[in-house]
Amino acid sequence: MRLVERAFELFFAGDFGAGRHLFPPAVVVIEDGNIPKGSTWVGHDGVWRWIHDDLGQLEGLKDVRFEVEHVVDAGDHVVVLIRMVAVHVTSCANVDLDYAQVWTIHDGQVSAIQVHLDRTNAFAAANAIEQISAR
Repeated sequence: MRLVERAFELFFAGDFGAGRHLFPPAVVVIEDGNIPKGSTWVGHDGVWRWIHDDLGQLEGLKDVRFEVEHVVDAGDHVVVLIRMVAVHVTSCANVDLDYAQVWTIHDGQVSAIQVHLDRTNAFAAANAIEQISAR
């Protein structure tokens, strides 16, 4: 769990490169099908493209803030509940988005990240991965 917390510390500090050692060369990031422009990214360069692509989708928003609300240790998986809050530039409407990520830890590194708009799906995914891994 500390590994995931460290990755978020570096992300929030804007120091993406310093966290490269936290991920193996074959790391995979998968966004669920409910995410607009959702995709799959592979490798170190893929992780950085994922971060930059996601941040690029925030155009039209201001005062964007990400909050890690809760980190749940699920064995080899860590479920991270995240809230994004912002203000729409044109309408000045508040924007709140609750979502979750499932981080898979293998050999002391983050081998995969799954992003889910539905937090319930994130817990179900972590449970399913755990059951498959136990076989």
